[in-house]
Amino acid sequence: MKYAFTILLGLASLISHAQQIPAFPVKVTSPVGVTGTVQTEVTKPIAITGTVPVSGTVTASVPGTVTVGGSVSATITNRVSAVLNNVSYMSRVLQSFENRLEVEGMPIFQAFNNTNISGSVSNNQTYFSFTPQVGTKVWIEELQITVPEALTMAVQWQNSGIAVAGFGGNYMARRMLPGVENRIPIRRFVPNNVTIAVTQVGNYTLTSPIGVTGTVQAGFSSGLRTSMDFQRNAERVILKLHDSIWDGSGPASWDDYSDVKLRNRLVTQTGQTWEILSKGKGGFTSSNIEVLRTQGQLNVLQADIILYEPMMNDASAATYDANLANIIAWKQTYFPRSLLFVIGIYPRSDAQETILAAARTAAQTRIAALNDPRIIYVPMGDLWNPSTQQGTYTIDNIHANAAGHALMDSRMWSYVQPTLSLLP
Repeated sequence: MKYAFTILLGLASLISHAQQIPAFPVKVTSPVGVTGTVQTEVTKPIAITGTVPVSGTVTASVPGTVTVGGSVSATITNRVSAVLNNVSYMSRVLQSFENRLEVEGMPIFQAFNNTNISGSVSNNQTYFSFTPQVGTKVWIEELQITVPEALTMAVQWQNSGIAVAGFGGNYMARRMLPGVENRIPIRRFVPNNVTIAVTQVGNYTLTSPIGVTGTVQAGFSSGLRTSMDFQRNAERVILKLHDSIWDGSGPASWDDYSDVKLRNRLVTQTGQTWEILSKGKGGFTSSNIEVLRTQGQLNVLQADIILYEPMMNDASAATYDANLANIIAWKQTYFPRSLLFVIGIYPRSDAQETILAAARTAAQTRIAALNDPRIIYVPMGDLWNPSTQQGTYTIDNIHANAAGHALMDSRMWSYVQPTLSLLP
């Protein structure tokens, strides 16, 4: 005799970070020999534990086995967990473009350049130039330009693979008028290795008296910076919290970075698609990531693996340790079933290494005390000898080159691979 159990989960009522739903009783009242279906409609996540008898109160567990009458059994797989993951995925990919950009991006509040001009200006003089870091792209709504007198300028997409022959990039000329804010709609991404620039069209002699300086201001007041993986709509997500080590300050190709290598390994190992969400930038410390946390900017809708890497620039191991404690508490609250890997960054050959060594020790000690299989410390302080090999594995004694990232990748994978069975 067999009972079928159907769990109906309302997508609209499930929030993405929900992990557990309280156990609930189910009474089986059908006569012996009659097969029925127990349907449970819930508006919260569920956890089922125990054994299902022929009659009586049902408590079940997922994953686990439901035994009917002690003789016929049906195995419950990780389907509830899979459904919850699907809810996270659907919540993420079905958001409006604007909402998703806001949640998964990093704000750039201002990117302007002021150019003082007097006498005359030359053809192709650059007033503004912006190039995203390797591995990132930046959404720009519009450019804003103010001029001291009427000038003709061009917006160029330089280094673009679809550049118009004869120009430095895709070229759009506009007449800029004084006394107003000239707005040029862009509404698209500027990808890594492509430059958006505002330049002078033609030689021009200013009408202002000689010696009188005017100012051209050009740039954008709001932009959103994302990983190059944005809108990839992968099944799984790596959320990286980082500084310049994973922010395009090393190899020229994103494919050579250790976080991308990890993503590619995960695709091969799990048979699922993965994408990287980026929260961080060059120069960040753990305190900058802490600011993002307090602002709610880390609360993305899905994060299966979290990489916490901002250690290189910290001025205090104690501050790093306090910030790490907050990140662990945040992870346990918002992503309890996800995996958090804390990177004890590779060595330096200068005085900063003293702080890094103390920060690595603090991180390792804190994580060991937790004894949580979903929070893992990845030691990298011994990846190479900083006295003799810094030039072999870094480009500037700080940022890893392709060979350095290859070592980081191997070390990370040795810690990530054994934990994959714990993925939500």
